[in-house]
Amino acid sequence: MGSNFAVFQYNSPTNHCNPRERAKSAIIGGFVADAATMPLHWIYDQSLVEKMMKRDGDIRGAEFFDPPSCPFYSYSLGEQSPYGDEVMPLVTRFDYCYLFYVKKD
Repeated sequence: MGSNFAVFQYNSPTNHCNPRERAKSAIIGGFVADAATMPLHWIYDQSLVEKMMKRDGDIRGAEFFDPPSCPFYSYSLGEQSPYGDEVMPLVTRFDYCYLFYVKKD
């Protein structure tokens, strides 16, 4: 491979930010997805989920479902699941070690 090979091409029209910004965006997206799915976490009975989503004669989305209905823990709407809580210290440690530089405002 020649010197022109790069995993990320900064001048590519599909790459609008550098690798650190992409990593930061992926991590933030993961935390949002975790919080969005937390209310229906650990409910595997699809007929029950469907019934819950059709409550009050209105079909509601599963994301940020209110009230949170996980049968194994009670967290407020918008909080991370226990898995999101577990990942946060790792991300903080990565930031501390400069693997991901997240500028603090």
